Amino acid sequence: MHKKDYIIFILLFLFLIFKTYWNHKPYDLGNWQHELWADRSGYYIYLPATFIYGFDGQKMPKDIDINTGNGFSIDKDSGKIQTKYPAGVAILQSPFYGMAHLITKTFKIDRHGFDHPYLFFMYIGASFYLTIGFLLLFLLLKKRFSKWISYLTIFLIFVGTNLFYYAVDEILMSHIYSFFLFATMIWLWEKILISKTKNIRLNVFLGIILALIILVRPTNAAFIIFTLFFWNINSLTSFKARIKLILQPRFIITTTLIGAIVLSSQLAYWHYLTGKFVYYSYSEGFNWLSPQIKEIFLSTNNGLLLYSPLYTVLILSTILSAIRKELNSFLILGIFLVMTYIFASWDCWYFGCSFGQRSFIEYSLLLAFPFASLNSKILKTNNLKSIIKAVSYGLPILYMSLFSILMSNSYIGCFFGETWDWNEYKRVLHNKNIPLLHFNTFKYKTDFEATHYSNYLLNTHMISHHQEAHSGNNVCIMDSTNSYSFAFSRELRAYSLDSTFKVETSLWYRIEEINNSNQLHLVVQVVGMNERTVYWKSIPFKQNEINNWQQINAVCNIPKFPLHFSLRVFVWNQGSRCLLDDFEIKIKKT
Repeated sequence: MHKKDYIIFILLFLFLIFKTYWNHKPYDLGNWQHELWADRSGYYIYLPATFIYGFDGQKMPKDIDINTGNGFSIDKDSGKIQTKYPAGVAILQSPFYGMAHLITKTFKIDRHGFDHPYLFFMYIGASFYLTIGFLLLFLLLKKRFSKWISYLTIFLIFVGTNLFYYAVDEILMSHIYSFFLFATMIWLWEKILISKTKNIRLNVFLGIILALIILVRPTNAAFIIFTLFFWNINSLTSFKARIKLILQPRFIITTTLIGAIVLSSQLAYWHYLTGKFVYYSYSEGFNWLSPQIKEIFLSTNNGLLLYSPLYTVLILSTILSAIRKELNSFLILGIFLVMTYIFASWDCWYFGCSFGQRSFIEYSLLLAFPFASLNSKILKTNNLKSIIKAVSYGLPILYMSLFSILMSNSYIGCFFGETWDWNEYKRVLHNKNIPLLHFNTFKYKTDFEATHYSNYLLNTHMISHHQEAHSGNNVCIMDSTNSYSFAFSRELRAYSLDSTFKVETSLWYRIEEINNSNQLHLVVQVVGMNERTVYWKSIPFKQNEINNWQQINAVCNIPKFPLHFSLRVFVWNQGSRCLLDDFEIKIKKT
């Protein structure tokens, strides 16, 4: 490598630190957008527990588990600290946490272990590991392709996938550490294959890396097995030689012994927690017979291709590489298919609050090889025809990368719709101001026939079967015991910042009994922080007919509001008995 190459990676390292710090600077502990929240605090808790509190939760700040989103818990009686997440991320971050602890001790800064001085060093650690991961990937690619193709491939993988989001927004999740470890393992393995395991130091280093790969994310064990046995294998003869190399006593003993020492840290924690050295800490499991394969790629709820469309090209390049029988292409495709099945079989296949299918992030490192091969074949400019081909390929690639960057830069961490909720997905796209993709209208309708109701609806317990339903079998039943019907509720995040909007609603109703007049109203309400009402409009029902289905329609022009306001639509009842069915709403930016 030349000096210019080192400068590029140093600049990348500094950019990652700055961007990560800038993204988290506004938030204090206890805020859900703070880095120590939910899963991330579950990975992190090993560090303050080890360095400061001696794994005694009773010494920790009061309600620290609640103020970090319950990513871990503290037993009230024993004080034991319980986290379901493995210790790999904490082990990798421990040198940086140790430096932060030394500085806070030296300068007598607040040392409770969960605040900005410690987190700043976490930013440095995450930036360091990702930079080294990219550097090693660059060295691996440069063996096979030109320097500019290697740089271009890495740049597109970084900005065009959800790797960018987890590199600067959720740096305590496991994925960038797995990315680093995958790159390190392949780089090391190629070194060992050249030395034929004679270098003990390389074997020791490999043993550490293999153990950490498992400790960061246990499902990564599949990557280890496939890579050890099949990386750079191109014939049956080379496979037999690989088996012989792996079975060398020196290699097995060294890597197994060192790996066991590293893994013992997790076993020690489990023994502290349960009295057992082996413990399954997750409440979730796998549904091996019903994998949600279509959903993990195409669902609006974190579908891989809908949030990082560049993965479409990465996957196609892998298939094309396998068709051309390029080195490692079948291995990479095989690993991708196996991991797809594993991820799709997980109980929580959408992986909770995340940006896209985060489970694939570390595997983008493998997909970089066939992607670089495709780039090297298409991005040639020898003549006019090749220039046209390169431009026709390059422009969609750049748009996909821009799409992912714009999405990740302002993503709030969760998709609030359902599995195939295209309206909500369009609302997310609208909020990101993505070129060519603007959706000014949100539509939703329901006839209450769903086996489970949308999370747009509140008070769904009032919905039940009725033989007089307007359509289908289910209605919302109201009587003198309830004043409010089901309620449609949706945040106005995409609409309230820069414009007014119009709300059009319709609802079918059947009045069965009236005690007094003017007792039914369709209400359109906007509520803000602490459920404070900032807009209210009620439209009275026509109550001149009994036991006949009628339709009420309402149009409201809603003024512009600041952030985080919600729209609610419901029926306000003061004693009548009625049935409600076939609700529809349209929200349009004006």
